[in-house]
Amino acid sequence: MGKFGFLFIMTVAIVAFLWTENVISIPTSVPPQAVTYDEYVIEHAISSQSAKNVALSMDVNSIEEPFGCQKCTDREMQYCLGNGLVNDHCCCDMNYTEKLPFIAHTCYFGRQLCKPVAGDCIEYQRLLLCCCNRHTLIHWKQKSVASNTPSLKAIVMLMLALYVWYLH
Repeated sequence: MGKFGFLFIMTVAIVAFLWTENVISIPTSVPPQAVTYDEYVIEHAISSQSAKNVALSMDVNSIEEPFGCQKCTDREMQYCLGNGLVNDHCCCDMNYTEKLPFIAHTCYFGRQLCKPVAGDCIEYQRLLLCCCNRHTLIHWKQKSVASNTPSLKAIVMLMLALYVWYLH
């Protein structure tokens, strides 16, 4: 489970706890004696290891911008690396080909209609194709390579262990 998935679950747990302890109240039009639940089912999930493997194996040069794309703004690039891209992917790409295989995420399906952060699914598609695909792949590829590289601390510990072994 990624950092964002963990934060989401913790947020839901805290809100649920506060709600059950009557610390907060959630406005509802349901009479007090009736309780309703929204059920969410996992629509699809990409594990951290799977996303890392895909990011490391994909060639950034294989991603081509479609004809007609304009230079992306800073705000659009922030959208690409924020929660909005994954939210809109889960909202707009359900039951279709996985478009973000290099980002660990879980998409849920529920009764409530989702609302794209980008405004609508057409704008999400434009941002994905013109701004996000290449930019996010580069970002996640760099993170994946960095996580495969031994840290300086690990190298120093190895050198120290070898030195101690050599002395004995």
